[in-house]
Amino acid sequence: LGKINKSQYIETHFLSCPPHDYDEPNKATTATTRESMISFCGRILKENNSNERLYMVLAGSGMGKTTFMVNMFCHYINNRMTRKGLPFDIRLLRLDDENVIERIQTIVRDPSVIANKTILLLDALDENRHASEDFKKFQAELEEVIEPFKLVMITCRSQFFDSEKLIPENTAWVSTGREKNLINYNKIYISPFSDEDITRY
Repeated sequence: LGKINKSQYIETHFLSCPPHDYDEPNKATTATTRESMISFCGRILKENNSNERLYMVLAGSGMGKTTFMVNMFCHYINNRMTRKGLPFDIRLLRLDDENVIERIQTIVRDPSVIANKTILLLDALDENRHASEDFKKFQAELEEVIEPFKLVMITCRSQFFDSEKLIPENTAWVSTGREKNLINYNKIYISPFSDEDITRY
């Protein structure tokens, strides 16, 4: 990331409900619980987390979706790397890449990669041309190729969906646990800066 970028980074925080539910975005930072990136990573990057494998990270334009993905990638490597390597492999891809589906398939077919021990970070769903033209079709294609992975996180601009109801909720995936539950999207929202964040920045 470089010294300057590291020094200027204000840790990303998350909300469980959309900040645009409030009259002013900064009200969301005091009206509901915020979770830090470090806490979030510690909670989801567990060995056994079969029912929370798919996350949709939503935020408005310029709120730090890509910044979060890059910092999560670096945080994971810096904090989980040991002499034996990482507990899980981790890959970061841009969804605005026209060939992203093929790139993911290449990762799955790579004999050196174990997909169910690999974290996949996919940035900028809203910038994918195929998703903009026919979202349902692209969603089905994407879900098919990402299903084998340990954990998948997708960022998307909130305004990409015309309403909250249109944000994907369900997949056809089945959990590996005894109860064989269907896997759903876990929606989280990047929090606006709090007054303290603004002062620090």
